[in-house]
Amino acid sequence: MVSRYGKERTQEIMTAGGTHLLVFPNLILIGVQIRVVQPVSVGSTEICLYPTLLKGVAQQVNLARLRGHEGFYGPAGGGAPDDLEMFARVQDGLQAQIDPWLMFARGLHRQRRDADGSIVGQVTDEVPQRGIWSHWKRVMKGELGAGSRDARLTRIAVAD
Repeated sequence: MVSRYGKERTQEIMTAGGTHLLVFPNLILIGVQIRVVQPVSVGSTEICLYPTLLKGVAQQVNLARLRGHEGFYGPAGGGAPDDLEMFARVQDGLQAQIDPWLMFARGLHRQRRDADGSIVGQVTDEVPQRGIWSHWKRVMKGELGAGSRDARLTRIAVAD
């Protein structure tokens, strides 16, 4: 990243708004966690969460990372139960036949292209969702060859 974006921009990318990174199509790095998303069937997806530990640090550091992971993503945690409820509701909502389209317009009016071509929005905008689904559509339509320049994902930056 340093060779592509420079030291200053790399530091900004790695720290602005947290370290959430999607490696298309199914690997997600969220803070101190690795997620692997595996579609099982049309109506079912398995998501595995792996907390990460650091080599060469005091045991207390890794213990704190692990406890934080458990506290947020565990069954009584502050994140996963809420997220899982919303995922289930989204799945139910997608069964509706009234309007079969998903709308990802939050922040569209303030979205802009950065000097390096990145699409930039605020941290709560749906810039990543638009990028993911746009790319997925191109993949499914066969528009991207494995070795083509376009096959490489364009970085989507989210500013605070």
